[in-house]
Amino acid sequence: MSNRVAYATALGASVALAAYVITSRFAEGLRRTLRVKTNVKKLKGILNRYSGNPKVLLYFVAGDDESGESWCPDCRLATPVIYSMVDKQGYTVIECDVGDRPT
Repeated sequence: MSNRVAYATALGASVALAAYVITSRFAEGLRRTLRVKTNVKKLKGILNRYSGNPKVLLYFVAGDDESGESWCPDCRLATPVIYSMVDKQGYTVIECDVGDRPT
């Protein structure tokens, strides 16, 4: 009888540990910041997809130049600050490219 109790206790502990690992991995995924890049033409569809999500940040940013960074100096300064503020908080950041540098 004591073997059965020990086995049941070990099995229960294993199930509890597995549930904890799965739950903590899921919670970790919920804290991750999701970065969605779009443009003005596709913005309405993206907003419809994320409607109802209370943690959505809509970030309008100037287009990328040849180096892959925004041509706008203010955007280059703001982007790392914005992402550091929402890091590991479960936000979805929708980056909407508003276009190329005016000529």
